Amino acid sequence: MEPLWPEQFNLNQDHCEDVLAGCYELSVTPTKIIDIGANVGAFARWASLRWPEAKIHCYEPHPFNFSLLKMTEKHYGLPNLTLHEAGVYNKNDTATLFENGFNCGEWSLLKFDPNGKKEERVKLIDALDLPAFDFLKIDTEGVEPVILKRLADEGRLKDALGVVLEYHSVEHIAVIIYLLQGAGLRLYHIAPHAVHRGVLRFIR
Repeated sequence: MEPLWPEQFNLNQDHCEDVLAGCYELSVTPTKIIDIGANVGAFARWASLRWPEAKIHCYEPHPFNFSLLKMTEKHYGLPNLTLHEAGVYNKNDTATLFENGFNCGEWSLLKFDPNGKKEERVKLIDALDLPAFDFLKIDTEGVEPVILKRLADEGRLKDALGVVLEYHSVEHIAVIIYLLQGAGLRLYHIAPHAVHRGVLRFIR
């Protein structure tokens, strides 16, 4: 069986296995995809195969993760990607990322692990500066509601055929559903991974 990641990536072989297996699948045909929190490019890699005609903009703020994202683009020959070394927030800014360490390469603007030692200063862009999209994927380790509210308040979700995202707090689920239902999307599927973590999929 072919390994999920080449040896030179130095990743756990089960890293993002669920993403590569299609945990974000929706029966839509997008042409303009935004990948917020692209990490090493697992979703971008999967989405490029699923929707080869789509253009995908990937946003990843952490320098090392971004270097692996570029390796993914090159190794798998993904010409439809545009890579951005930046996080997405509700304003243009710089901020500190904290390493939380639940998974390989997991960094967040929120400090979940009080014993975490590593920090990284990164660039953030305003969600309103994102290009037009009809499919949105977000995995930002707890900042998902902030990004969605910024987009919803300005009507930027009206053209979305689908939205898929991670949630990192049970309390966030109701907020996320409220924001996306208000934009005309309905909850299609929820897949808990743990008590406070899982995947939500919405479709128009």
